[in-house]
Amino acid sequence: QDQRGWRFRVRMVVPARLEHDIAWSRVRSRHVDDIALNMHKVAGGEQEAYRIFKTIFFDQCESFLPNAQALAGTLVTDAFWSGLSAAEALSREVIHTLNSAPSLAVFSASCAKLIGAAGGNWIGAEILGSKLHVTLVPPKVAASGTAANAHAERVRFKAFQALRARVGSWVLVDLLCFRLARWRGGERCIGFWEVGRVEGIPDDMQYAPQQEKYHVTDTASLVGCTAKEAGDVLAAFRAGTLGVDWVMESFPLSAECEHGGAVQVHAVVKAF
Repeated sequence: QDQRGWRFRVRMVVPARLEHDIAWSRVRSRHVDDIALNMHKVAGGEQEAYRIFKTIFFDQCESFLPNAQALAGTLVTDAFWSGLSAAEALSREVIHTLNSAPSLAVFSASCAKLIGAAGGNWIGAEILGSKLHVTLVPPKVAASGTAANAHAERVRFKAFQALRARVGSWVLVDLLCFRLARWRGGERCIGFWEVGRVEGIPDDMQYAPQQEKYHVTDTASLVGCTAKEAGDVLAAFRAGTLGVDWVMESFPLSAECEHGGAVQVHAVVKAF
């Protein structure tokens, strides 16, 4: 409420999903005098217009969508893709629910919380009562600007944003066994618990490239290695491509070990 007695409420309307083909067809159908993006005015024509649509608009919106849906008082709807009658119904719903919409202060605080959470760049499940963790989504890796690398980063960032919305939720970590990899010369050593699965997170929200090498690094075992190398060693071992200079020892656990952990956003740590 401002000094004049006005009360401000905010109702954010967000799509339940994004429809690539419908969105692109709408862009393609724009006339030459449309002030929005249209393929008639873009140097390079339809091909360049699509590149702009896909990389600058659609992919970015798709990545941010889970966060937009999580904002206070958000009204999630399919009306964006369902015709004029759905839009009219949406308008009536917004009006009828206006009194329950969050105040400007509450909505602003929700946005600030989202922006504050954006400072992290990797997500892990920390095991209760320890300083150990399972990395669920790794940090961004600097790479050349190829189309393949750009796509891989979009997939990683989408998984990061989806899991960031689950910060504070509990998961179960299944430990299969402890493995100790030693370099034959003795100057390198790395140990880790191999993780079978992480329960409590839907499969479609787990980042597949990392899921293939879930592990918990035993930092006390590191000799001549960094913690982040454990995942690469495990991936190579599972694929049968671990170099002959590595000797892998396995120590089965005496009982099924499931440790509760909290999904948390982490800042970049120097050791990682």
